[in-house]
Amino acid sequence: ALVRMVVVTAMFPPALNAVVGLVMHFTHSTFPLLKAWWWLVPDESLPLLLLGFLAVRVGVVDEPLRHERLIRRWMLFGLAAWAVSWLVLYHVPRPPQYLMGAFWAERTLAGLVKDQWLCFTYAGGALLLLAKRPALLERMRPIGAAGRMAFTNYVLQAVTIWYLAKPLGIKLHEATYVGAWLVFATVIV
Repeated sequence: ALVRMVVVTAMFPPALNAVVGLVMHFTHSTFPLLKAWWWLVPDESLPLLLLGFLAVRVGVVDEPLRHERLIRRWMLFGLAAWAVSWLVLYHVPRPPQYLMGAFWAERTLAGLVKDQWLCFTYAGGALLLLAKRPALLERMRPIGAAGRMAFTNYVLQAVTIWYLAKPLGIKLHEATYVGAWLVFATVIV
């Protein structure tokens, strides 16, 4: 069920965007109410969260060496998705404005190929590295409290920064987000 939810939540935003874009084109409406509430549609974070739950449930996080083949496959999938997204789909020519929703769905292959999936490569690499070299865990002990509350920290940071920037219309430079994250991480640890 979690795997199905991951696929559905990954495909939902681009599919909805494509449908809305086509409806806007054929009805000549801009749906101002929909634009005001569009930020409620889940993005890439929801399928990633569900995959994290799945990894914990299957035991990948507790016994990474036992699941090394699975982790390596996901690492390769993440690298391939990133490469296809950036090296192929990124260069697909943009259509006229009214088909942007369909373009987004096409450019992400209905939400299943995204550059953000590269995080599987990072997370899998870190998981396998720490499993094969347990001495590294001792060096990371000072930030262990933040790791034990990683989900809470992520949600607190992501929600706070995102909600301050997007719905309020605040345009921040990318470096500001990094600075805000460092402040949050320091306060939480």
